Amino acid sequence: MNLRLPIVGLIVLALSLAPGAVAQSRGTNDVALGKLLVAGPHVANATFQQTVVLIVAVNPKEVAGVILNRPSKKTLAQALPTVASAAQRTDPIFMGGPVEAAHPFAILHSETALHEARHVVDDVYFTPLEPLIEMALNAQRAATGLRVFLGYSGWTRDQVERELAAGDWLIAPAKEADIFSDPAQLWPRLANPPAVHQ
Repeated sequence: MNLRLPIVGLIVLALSLAPGAVAQSRGTNDVALGKLLVAGPHVANATFQQTVVLIVAVNPKEVAGVILNRPSKKTLAQALPTVASAAQRTDPIFMGGPVEAAHPFAILHSETALHEARHVVDDVYFTPLEPLIEMALNAQRAATGLRVFLGYSGWTRDQVERELAAGDWLIAPAKEADIFSDPAQLWPRLANPPAVHQ
C-alpha cells in the first residue's frame, strides 16, 4: 500500500534536505537518494509490476520516487493543457505513481546546478515545482534530458524494508543513461543483468 504524502510534504522532503543529509549507504540493499528500485518478478501489486523507480527523496520515515518506465498514452500537450510551453510537445507524459496523480513532477538534466531543484545523481535533478517544469519546457529541452510525470510513488521506510526482504525489489545504482533511456527496455535490462563470467 502506498503512503500518501501531501504534495507540500513531498516538496519539503525533496528540497529541504541539505546535500549531505542523505543517509550513508551500508551496502547494496540500502535505500538512498539516487538509487533505483527494480521490481522483482513476483510483485503482487499491479501498479509496480515490471517497474523501475528512481528514488528522489528519502528521510528516516519516508521514501518517495517516480516510476521511470510507465509512459502514458497522453502527450505533454494533452496532459498539461494550461502550460503554454507544452503545447507543441508530442513526447509522452509518464505515470510516476499513484500519489498526487494529477500533479506534474519532472526529472531533468542540467550541467549547471539548479538550486530550486533536488540533485538526485550525476547531472540529474528532480522538481515538484510547476514553474521550473514550465521553464524547462520553455527552453525546448529535448525528451532525452527531460521527463515529466504525473504523480509519484511513496512508502514508509519500514514498508520498503519489508518489501525488500520479501524480494519485491532489487536495488541498483542510478545512472543518467538509465534514467533517460528507452522505457520499454529499462526493466528487462536491469531485472536480468548479463551474467558475469569468471
